[in-house]
Amino acid sequence: MSSLVENVQWQADFDFDAFEWDEWVRQLGDVMPMAVYDLPRILDSAAAWDIMYHARHWPEDRAYELGYVRVPPGLRNMLAHVGVIAAHQQHYAARALYRHCTQYVTGSGVVRAVPIDHMDSIPVVPDHLIRSICTLAHLRENYRLVKCWMENVIKHGSSRSTTLSSAPLPGRQAAGRRRRRTCSLDTAVHPEVVQAAVNKALAAISDIAPSQLPSMWCTVSPSSTARLTIALYARQRALCDV
Repeated sequence: MSSLVENVQWQADFDFDAFEWDEWVRQLGDVMPMAVYDLPRILDSAAAWDIMYHARHWPEDRAYELGYVRVPPGLRNMLAHVGVIAAHQQHYAARALYRHCTQYVTGSGVVRAVPIDHMDSIPVVPDHLIRSICTLAHLRENYRLVKCWMENVIKHGSSRSTTLSSAPLPGRQAAGRRRRRTCSLDTAVHPEVVQAAVNKALAAISDIAPSQLPSMWCTVSPSSTARLTIALYARQRALCDV
């Protein structure tokens, strides 16, 4: 889980007001495979949260960069307790914890620092979900505009709508001498069919964290015999929605 929408619920669940990080760090000291006798003295709750936040965003396709990382069962359970469940992200978190502790524990050797550059390019929404919406709405040429709209809505709290025009659509051909002329849209690209499919895809994104993410939907209408007009809308969550 490396995108913003996949981690927004985690941030709410493990906020400092919602989770006892100090107690978690104290218990973590009992399972650390290092000679650390008073972990809270060298690892405060803010540093622990930061390590876990970085781990939650660590992408699986970069797991090889860490090499072998020993994660004993006790430590694995502690990491799972704070929502770091994927193996590659547990490896990242463990390596980061070891690195942090070696700076304060003598004779523990040198542990290579974990990469942090992945935090500079966190996608707001997984790319395959955006491309799926663009395919359903025949907006492949407008991928960047759809992506920008989603970033503004989800990351920056915008409620501004946007209207886009689809690519030319396939149609049914007339018979006889008028065969080459499009007389109607194919059933698969009727406005109501496209609208239902896109709305289902937008709802699937909001459903990743329904109490945190905005509602998103669209309306689809014909703009000509060969194109559709797609309007994208968003409504930010309000206190009355809780």
